[in-house]
Amino acid sequence: MDMPDLLMAVLDSIPDPVMVMDVEYRIVAMNQAARANLGDVDLQDGTACCHEVSQHRSTPCGASTGDCPLDQVVKTGSVVQRTRVHTNPDGAPIMAELYAAPIKDGEGNVTHVVEIRRDRPTASVDEAALRESEKRFRSLTESTSDWIWQVDANGEYTYVSPRSVEMLGYEPQEFIGRTAFDFMRPEEANRVREIFEGFAAEKKPFERVENVCLHKDGREVVMETSGVPILDS
Repeated sequence: MDMPDLLMAVLDSIPDPVMVMDVEYRIVAMNQAARANLGDVDLQDGTACCHEVSQHRSTPCGASTGDCPLDQVVKTGSVVQRTRVHTNPDGAPIMAELYAAPIKDGEGNVTHVVEIRRDRPTASVDEAALRESEKRFRSLTESTSDWIWQVDANGEYTYVSPRSVEMLGYEPQEFIGRTAFDFMRPEEANRVREIFEGFAAEKKPFERVENVCLHKDGREVVMETSGVPILDS
C-alpha cells in the first residue's frame, strides 16, 4: 500500500465524518463516514466545495456568518472548534461539533484544512436555534434607546434591558421576580393595574399607556408604555 492509500485508509478508519479542503474551500478528500453523511461527492474535477456539500450553499458560509471554521484556521493557523447546523442530503438538519486543523507547508503557510465533524442528537438543533434567537433578541433590545422588558403571566419581570439603569436607576436584575407596580406609588399602581388587567383579559396589544414610575432616588418618572401579548397555541 502506497502512502496516499495508507492515508486514505487511516481517514476511513475514523468513525466521524472527515473532509480535507484547500484554502479555496475545495474538497480534496472525504472519508467513508463523510460520504455516508453528506453523499457520495464526485471529487475528480476538483470543483466540489465544502459549503455546497455540507450547507447546500452556493457561496462560502463566512460570507454571511463570519465564523467559517476554514477561514478562521487559515487566518490564525490554529485549531478551531465550532458548533454549527449542517444538513443531510435529504435536507434534514444536523447539529455538529466541528474541529478544524491546519496543514502547513515548509514555510508555515496553511495549504489545507482537515475538518472532523461529530454529530449531536437532532434535538440539539432546536436548542441551538433557541440560543441563537435569544442572542439576537438581546442584541436588538440592548441596542435600542427604549426600555424593553418581558413579564410572565403573573406580571413578574423575566427580562429587562440595560436601559433600565438610565431610566429608573435600577440594574436589570433588580427587576426580576417583581412587577411594574412595585415601582409605582400605591394609587398609581392601582390605576395602572386596572388598565393592564383589561388588556390582559382581552389578549390585546396596547400602545402609549401613560404611567408614572419611581426612580431609585425617589423622583417620579413619566413613561409611555406599549406592549403585545405572547400567546401559546
